[in-house]
Amino acid sequence: MATKVGTAFATADAAAIAAIEEINPTSIKNKWEYAGRIYTRSGKFYFTRATTIKSPNNSDAGPAIPANVGTYHTHAGAFVSTDEEFSPQDMLKATLGKELAYLGTPYQRVLKFTPVDLLPKNLQLLHPLGKVDFLKRVYVLPEVTIQAR
Repeated sequence: MATKVGTAFATADAAAIAAIEEINPTSIKNKWEYAGRIYTRSGKFYFTRATTIKSPNNSDAGPAIPANVGTYHTHAGAFVSTDEEFSPQDMLKATLGKELAYLGTPYQRVLKFTPVDLLPKNLQLLHPLGKVDFLKRVYVLPEVTIQAR
């Protein structure tokens, strides 16, 4: 599959979804987290190539770059329930960095975290710790074992 690094997208969300869809299968296969950045140039949005520190529980998007909008990262393929949500550390990094955060999960979901300071004033009281949105929902049925009598 050809990379979409360098491709212009109309929104930061579209760039993040493309970045995560590109790297998430590798993240799941290797069981490592991967991360990169979303940035803007001339009114369009782009993503940097994903990198890994070869850890199943941590990632590093690298230093902020000019016109940085936020970061994206994956949770490795352990398929535990906490891999399907932002960790408190993920949200803290985004809040302190005053940047959007995007997450790709083992079940192929894509989530977006917007820190409270980046929310419109009318949403800040409703979401005092920031807001998580699902950009790509995937519904997974739990495995059921049926035993014959």
